[in-house]
Amino acid sequence: MPNRIGLKFIVLPMILALVLVLAAACSGDDDGDTTPIAPAATQPAGAAPQATTAVPTEIPAEAKPVIDKLTIGAQTPSLLSNNAGRGLAPQSQFQLVPMYEYPLGTDAVTGALIPQLAVSWKLEPNGSDFRIKLREGVPFHNGVGTLTWRDIAFTVAELGAEDSQHTHQRDYAKVTIEPISDLEFIWKLPNPVAEQVKRLSEQVGGMEVMSSADFAVLGQPLMTNRPLAGTGPYEFDTRDQNTNVRFKRAPGTHWRYQPDFDNLEIRWMDEESTRLAALLTGEIQITQIGADSTEQASQDGMLVMTGTQPGARIFGAFEGGYIDTGAASSYEQQNTPCGYVHCDSPWLNPLVRKAFNKAVDKE
Repeated sequence: MPNRIGLKFIVLPMILALVLVLAAACSGDDDGDTTPIAPAATQPAGAAPQATTAVPTEIPAEAKPVIDKLTIGAQTPSLLSNNAGRGLAPQSQFQLVPMYEYPLGTDAVTGALIPQLAVSWKLEPNGSDFRIKLREGVPFHNGVGTLTWRDIAFTVAELGAEDSQHTHQRDYAKVTIEPISDLEFIWKLPNPVAEQVKRLSEQVGGMEVMSSADFAVLGQPLMTNRPLAGTGPYEFDTRDQNTNVRFKRAPGTHWRYQPDFDNLEIRWMDEESTRLAALLTGEIQITQIGADSTEQASQDGMLVMTGTQPGARIFGAFEGGYIDTGAASSYEQQNTPCGYVHCDSPWLNPLVRKAFNKAVDKE
């Protein structure tokens, strides 16, 4: 079911999820780089890499804001933490998303993957690894240097740590970052992962790139200090664990876009009735509300908008290609010669996978 969002005083390009709403709060005189840079390609395992270009969809210029602080009413996530690496998961990362960016972005209208911190990515001939090139000169907050492969490697190590709360902790623990230069590296995987590229994007969330140099100074972030520096258009300001988290516009000109608002607050409001009341009184300017509240919000002058992308991610998988984990159970075998439970599965044939990839109508 699509999310419905009430909005007063301002008009923003809206996207289905709160995570992307925060990332898309840009003005009509956006100075961000929207030029497609280099090939951006993803292919199914076993398919020959093909070069394609991802072009961001142009979003029309909107009205200028009449406030300098945007307050968003949101439900309290299941995890609260200043540690984006070990303390959160994709469903709760939105509390820190304004200060971070991702290797890949997502087109606000089409949902297509586009360059963000990475300017290009390409599947390697082995069908599992990706060669990724980073954008040059992207600064971290707090003056702790610019983006390199070391920050990607550090972020991956944090997400894959044994005590990480990340949904894909076990998957990140298997990733190896092999540097080619400061701005280029190989994302190495033990086996093909069909959704790996999307996991690097803001569409899925959970790959917020943190500064390794800042970690050397701050250590593990706690609620009593601050999150590790990111590269986003907002930087961390303050937070009250059970009340809110506040951000301020990062100094200077951001490489991607200039946010409309000097200050941004995410305020925890679990009851929909509370969020609606706060919206109607001007205490907050944007929130998610259900169908029952939409009519009342509309009658009071709120602009109700629906995202262009589905609000919940849906996964489909062809069964029969289970990886052999080496564990003995009714569903798993030990040490099969092919590395999978069923060595005679047709899905292990790259030509079969390629045929299905071409046959499925992805629209």
